[in-house]
Amino acid sequence: MVNRRRLEDILERINTVDVGVVGDGCLDIYWLADMRLSELSLETPYFPLPVVQEQMSLGAGSNVAMNLSRMGCRTVTMATVIGEDWRGREWSAKLREANISDQFVIKEASWATPAYCKPIRRGLSHEQYEDSRIDFVNHAPLPLRLSDQLSEYVRELGDQMDAIVVSDQFRSGVMTSAVIDAVNQQSQNEKRCFVDSRYRLRMYHKGIVKPNCLELMRAVYPNRDSYEAGIEKVMEAGRILHRQTQASVCATLGSQGLIWVEDDQISHYPAVPVTMPIDSVGAGDAFIAALAAAMAAGAGRDEAVYLATLVASVVVKKIGVTGAASPDEILAIHDQVANSMISATFTNANNAN
Repeated sequence: MVNRRRLEDILERINTVDVGVVGDGCLDIYWLADMRLSELSLETPYFPLPVVQEQMSLGAGSNVAMNLSRMGCRTVTMATVIGEDWRGREWSAKLREANISDQFVIKEASWATPAYCKPIRRGLSHEQYEDSRIDFVNHAPLPLRLSDQLSEYVRELGDQMDAIVVSDQFRSGVMTSAVIDAVNQQSQNEKRCFVDSRYRLRMYHKGIVKPNCLELMRAVYPNRDSYEAGIEKVMEAGRILHRQTQASVCATLGSQGLIWVEDDQISHYPAVPVTMPIDSVGAGDAFIAALAAAMAAGAGRDEAVYLATLVASVVVKKIGVTGAASPDEILAIHDQVANSMISATFTNANNAN
């Protein structure tokens, strides 16, 4: 575990770091419907959802950018494509609120701004239930001219930033083969590149890739059922992906922590214990943002992983929102972890006596 003084030093150094985020921007929308106000429709045999509260936040790559900004990076710049629609306008406003530069954001009328819309029902009890999401996504590939422009932006970010984080979330998103090639070129030039890719992990070379367990297993064993893989199988998959791509593999395993595969060596790191209830939405975004910011600020791998696990443990406790962690929240959870370790050590010593 990193001591508090060193953690404070890393967080202070993050204030001098410039990070670019390349990938899919998204808007997360929560609609709270109070079913006590619902009346049977006159035209259809259904009860409508009376929305009494609407909440919007940045999602996908823009949530990574928001986490970087909240941690205190000097500048955070987003490179993506959004549409000229109502979601794009709301997304742009949220980006400005978070003090994230839109210098490399392309606005295109033919492109839909992605959004995950989550209706939540509340009834007579205090319990709330989430309906199936309503998704706005693109189903056609990014036009070539936009792909070329975004690829050029990646090269410009490589010249300007201390690190680049890639958020590759959609099947038909902004991370085309040409944009991925531009990212790989930056990794070849030893620019720190951190990649979170849901469907195209094997296309990224060098750099650091951060899949979760399921994403890693699907990438390496696409024809197998990957839902029940044990940690030994996950380690094997991490080693295979590392050999195929020469990228360092940081695979998150939920409550089992994470593994790091580099130079064909595997390290296993524990998770920070958290109590229920939790909401894992956005935890991966927060993790990779913290990992990138810490390593760009000069933290060693073990230090950066520890900081990232702290940040993720803060975010999963923020229910019903894609949250972020401030430096004060990070230090507070560190103090809790340190105190629990001291307490456990004291208890074990007494039991030994």
